[in-house]
Amino acid sequence: MVLQRLCSKVQFCIMNDRRDFTVGDKIEGTVSFTPCSEIYLDQLQLSFQGKTSLSIDTNLTNIPVPEKQISKTFLNLIQPFGTLPCQMSGMLHVGREYRIPFEFVVPAELLPQVCEDHHRHEQVRWEHLQLPPSMGRCLHNEKQSKEYLDDMSPTVLSIIYKIRFGLAKRCRKSGILASMQEWSQPVYINTPRFERAPLLISDTSKFYRVTQDARIVKGLCRNRIGSIFAQTTTQLAVIQRENTIIRPVIINLQYKTSPRLPLLNVTDIQCQLNAITSYSDTPWSDLPDMTDPSPWDFHTDCHEHTVTLQRPSLKPLQWQTDPSDTGCYQKNAAVDTTYTATLEVPVILPKCQMYTPTFYSCLVSRTYSLNISIYLRVEEQRSRTKISLTVPLQIC
Repeated sequence: MVLQRLCSKVQFCIMNDRRDFTVGDKIEGTVSFTPCSEIYLDQLQLSFQGKTSLSIDTNLTNIPVPEKQISKTFLNLIQPFGTLPCQMSGMLHVGREYRIPFEFVVPAELLPQVCEDHHRHEQVRWEHLQLPPSMGRCLHNEKQSKEYLDDMSPTVLSIIYKIRFGLAKRCRKSGILASMQEWSQPVYINTPRFERAPLLISDTSKFYRVTQDARIVKGLCRNRIGSIFAQTTTQLAVIQRENTIIRPVIINLQYKTSPRLPLLNVTDIQCQLNAITSYSDTPWSDLPDMTDPSPWDFHTDCHEHTVTLQRPSLKPLQWQTDPSDTGCYQKNAAVDTTYTATLEVPVILPKCQMYTPTFYSCLVSRTYSLNISIYLRVEEQRSRTKISLTVPLQIC
């Protein structure tokens, strides 16, 4: 990439023309710089930066005002200048091309001073000090083909990494260097995570639901003929390095009805992936998906992007009678019988999306959930009964 400003010429060259990096990778290359005026060596600035930018509408009136802009630089690795042809003289001359090498290693964690705010527990602070992945409209280079992929993030925020080259000018009064010109080369950083322990989900959670029960009714009078209870696991995970296929979701069903009535059948299963991006202009004190969003103020918001997944093939349910209830039903047929069955729902994520790993940073976080809607019906029943479960999903 060649950039010209005020007759100065700057060109970034990254080794192997690579744009995608992950934790532990080396970003190596050179900056070719041709100054338009004499520049002192101490005026050069070369660094690897990571910055979070977002805008939030905090206006509580009908008067149109610009949105509040928030920007936080959480990473700034400065490249020390080694042996350069101009190091002896300390001066860069007009019209001469200088090649300045750089080498940065993508860190796994941030410095402790990046996040010194109050947290409800130490896990939140640990999450905030992990390097966040790139987010927003970032250049994604896969198999040497450059293309923009949708990472399902809102347009009001971005997490951008870049190689920054700049010129500074020293103030005569204070002696402080102030940025005079700047050029940058964006890079895409992916920060995979290890699979974490299952979340402790409360019954009042606004984001997840792992159990649900419903009444089974029939006829115009909606007479009750039974009840259904569904429960699933509290944690799903997919490792992108391996594949985009999630382990089948296991749903345990418990159906109580009269032994003389027909059993339930599954008529349809619909799955949706929810990508939830939570952001705030102040650091989070807790994990956003573990909080109640009802008291959130105008400084905090979340964006939900839904992707409809492929419908799984239907298989007949293999109902079994609960052995502990057998004796009771033989004596009294009017008492409901308890039947149990296990439903496996395979889930495949579409490959046309970019799945940002699950992460929590000071201002922005990305979480996922899987919504599974199961439609059941008894023979000769006109309406269907819907069971909806929302399970947390971690993208590693």
